[in-house]
This record gives sequence, C-alpha cells and structure tokens, in this order.
Amino acid sequence: MNTRSIVLRLAGGLGNQLFQYSAFKQLCLINSNYSKYIFTKHLKNYNTKREFMLQEIIDNDEIIDFKLPIYYELVLKFRINKLASFFKWSINKNNFHKRLINNLLVVDDYFQNVSLINNGMLIVIKKLQKLSYENMRVNSIYSEIYSKHENLICLHFRAGDYLLDENDFFIQNYDYYKECIKELNLSNPTLVVFGDTYLLNKFKFNKLIISSEFKLNDWEEFLLMSKFNNIIISNSTYSFWSSVINFKNKSIFAPNKWSKNTLNNDIWENNLLKFNCITK
Repeated sequence: MNTRSIVLRLAGGLGNQLFQYSAFKQLCLINSNYSKYIFTKHLKNYNTKREFMLQEIIDNDEIIDFKLPIYYELVLKFRINKLASFFKWSINKNNFHKRLINNLLVVDDYFQNVSLINNGMLIVIKKLQKLSYENMRVNSIYSEIYSKHENLICLHFRAGDYLLDENDFFIQNYDYYKECIKELNLSNPTLVVFGDTYLLNKFKFNKLIISSEFKLNDWEEFLLMSKFNNIIISNSTYSFWSSVINFKNKSIFAPNKWSKNTLNNDIWENNLLKFNCITK
C-alpha cells in the first residue's frame, strides 16, 4: 500500500455495497491525492455470506487485491473501530464531514442516507446508468415486456435473512403493495415481480410476470427493475438502488418504516437528488 491511502471496507449485498461505494467515491473527491483500495475480505464474516459485487463499476485505479497492515486488519475484522471514537482513521456516518487527517483512512459504515452522500451517489448513478444503457440482453427483455403489456408496475419482495429471528428487518405485507398499486390508479395493470417471489402465495394479485422466468443473474435483474417507470420497492437497499438509477419521470413507492428499530425511513431524508418518492 502507498503512504497515503483511503480504504473502503465492504459489508452486505449489492445494495449495501453501492451505498458504501458512494461514500467512498465522495471522500475520494476530497482526498484526491490518496491511493484507493477496496477491502473485500470480511464479506463472508456474517451469517449471510456475501460476494464482492462491484466489479462492473469500479475504476481502474481502485485496487482490490492488497494486504492491510495486521493492526488495521484485526480491528476491522472484529469492527472494534465501530465501538470507540479514538480510532481517528475510521470514517463513519457520524464523522463523515469532519475531514479526518491520517495517512490511512478507512471508510466503514452503511451510509444509508441520500443527503449524506449525494455527490458520491451521483457518480455511482452515472456508472449504473451506463451499465443499464449498454446491457443489450436486459434492454431486449424490457422491450419485449413493454411491447406486449400496458400499465406496467414493478414490485420487489424481500424476505431471505429477514426471516431470521435476530434480524432487525421485517417483510412488507399485502396491504402495503395493495395501497401503492391503488394510488397509481392504473387500469388493469400488469405486475412485474422481482425478488423473493414465493411470498406471492400469500397475496392476491392478477396479471403477473415473474422475473425468474428470464433466468437473469443479480446484476441483470437489478438493471431490468430500473427500467420501469412505476416501481414499488421493499425495505431493501437492492431495490432502492435499482429504483433510482433512472429516477427522472419515475414514480417510486417505498416503505415509510424501514426496520423494526426506526420510526421512519431515513434513507430518503432531506432528499437532495429530488427522487420522486412516495413513502407508505
């Protein structure tokens, strides 16, 4: 590693990694003379093991395969830096704007707030828009759906590890999706469903297109979701990011309550990017 370095410690799936990468890109603008590193080693240290998902959008000067000094690696492995403020090299959502000075800076938090990292998000959104524009397979599938169906509404369902007792998140119920669809006020809509679609067994929806029919990988599903002008997301960072890739002239519905421990959804708080989002 170089003398002056900024390191992103990643955690979580694609949506979480995009929030963290946005914070990292915003800090790289400020610390332009620092070398840039992305630390992926601890992605598998959780109950839900994750993969590095950002290969599609990282820049050539952002290094993945490198070795941290042992002291920093041990602290980050057990996230001791999250428990104490005396680690002056550790950047989180609380000290994000304080311009810490150290030869090594480590970005380590979830940064799930639009207003906090809006400049970095704009950089990442442009990268995602380019991916969306260039993916011919996704564009072809969307064109086929659009040509055969009217009044399309995209729905995302999230369950997975939310079913675990220790998880702080809950699954959105039928009434949430029903109310959002009602507010869109589209005649006989066709619902295009993404995510944990087995939840549909509990719901009473007609005219469904199930995304799994297209045999897409995570990135392709993510990009296909972004194409729809009407989208009802779950309390999921994955669907949040997909909904805001092409956010102009789009109606986005999102849960007002994101987790069991929050009173409301602060991801959209002080929305500087002007997403057209309605929370329910």
